[in-house]
Amino acid sequence: MFIYGGIRNGVYYDYGVAKDFKIPEVENGYWYFVDRHRESDDSLSDAKIFYRGSFNITVAIYDIDKNVLCRV
Repeated sequence: MFIYGGIRNGVYYDYGVAKDFKIPEVENGYWYFVDRHRESDDSLSDAKIFYRGSFNITVAIYDIDKNVLCRV
């Protein structure tokens, strides 16, 4: 949701990350996420990411069909 936008708990989110970093929609692939924010309780969870004023994350998406790795 953070990369492509979407709805969570009735709120629409679209940070423009996919557009800004030219990340195409991936239909078949893998993703990797790490929340590096100092307030993070679990670095592998995005559960509290939208309750902070800033982000400090690492995201990587691998497209199996195109054999392409995108990193944000």
